[in-house]
Amino acid sequence: MSIVDLKYIQEKITTNNGTPVDYRWTHGATDKHLGDGLLVYSIIQMMRAKVCVCIGSGSGFIPRIMTQARIDLYNQGIFEGNGILKNEVKKNWVYGSFQAG
Repeated sequence: MSIVDLKYIQEKITTNNGTPVDYRWTHGATDKHLGDGLLVYSIIQMMRAKVCVCIGSGSGFIPRIMTQARIDLYNQGIFEGNGILKNEVKKNWVYGSFQAG
């Protein structure tokens, strides 16, 4: 058993349902390994960050991890979020970016 969900990582974070995310290799990531994305996730969790900004992303790999970390903080009851309900976030979250809902 793993502390991380390898299937979810492979399907939603490091690939777009099987198609590798561009530029993930620049972070040392593979299909089932987050590379330095694990550090980004851990820092956001440790700091309990309510606001995260990513300036410049080749294909949305780091923004995916940042958003997942914030969703997880919300699900863990650390904070109530920023007014966007979890279902709205998941409904509008598509491959590393929000789409207007």
